[in-house]
Amino acid sequence: MFVLYRALGLALVTILGLIVAWSVAGSGRPLVGSGSADKSLQSLPRWQAASAALLIVFAALSGPGVAVNLATTGDDPLSGDTVTVRDYEVAYAENIENGMVSVVDVEAFSETTRVNTSGVIVRSEKRHTWLRAVPKSRLAFSGRAVVRVGGLGWQDRVLVGREGWNAVGGDRTYQITFSHDNTTKVVYRAPSANSSATIDGRNVSIHAAPPKFRVAVTYDNRTRSAPMPSENATTSVWGLQFSRDGRDLIATRNETRVVVAREERYPGAN
Repeated sequence: MFVLYRALGLALVTILGLIVAWSVAGSGRPLVGSGSADKSLQSLPRWQAASAALLIVFAALSGPGVAVNLATTGDDPLSGDTVTVRDYEVAYAENIENGMVSVVDVEAFSETTRVNTSGVIVRSEKRHTWLRAVPKSRLAFSGRAVVRVGGLGWQDRVLVGREGWNAVGGDRTYQITFSHDNTTKVVYRAPSANSSATIDGRNVSIHAAPPKFRVAVTYDNRTRSAPMPSENATTSVWGLQFSRDGRDLIATRNETRVVVAREERYPGAN
């Protein structure tokens, strides 16, 4: 995060320029004339006074920057399910506060040192580490990633996967899995995605729910669901028949046939 304070910066640069010009023009002349009551100032060359002024200005400039950029790891627990690899925790979260927090929280001109982030998070309290290893957008594009962790003389990895469905005319729903030590588990499920299609008064939505995804039908203010049909299979929910045609999920009732959702596919996927 970068915050620009242009007016303040221009004023400080102008002051620095005037001090430098004064020091060069003054060379070895004393800071004050011989008529000054303060004898110590009479023997102080202008270049020394200018150098002292420069040091003061630089300290004033750098001091707040050092304070703002001092950071430490937050100790709040990571949301959702995690995978632990020795002293590392790996988790997936969305819109959480970045755990690498500034020691001094600065808020000015509607800006703050605290920001939110989304993606695969790696944390180690022992190593004072908190980082977003894989951004949410990258995982949404690629569908998979490898998170490597390690220390002196060892290295391990966690495989991250994403599967999802895009409801036609609506949102996406997806689930994130972690694979490590021959075990795969779901660590995050996104909210349901509602299709814009209405078939004979029935609305369709896709849920990221066990076993993987479920197709739900809402009719007369009531909702029923069934597991997402596999390839070359069909399932019926409240008068609608669902089938798969490649990536497309198709809902059929009487002579009406509508594509209600489309499976996410990623580069390199079969």
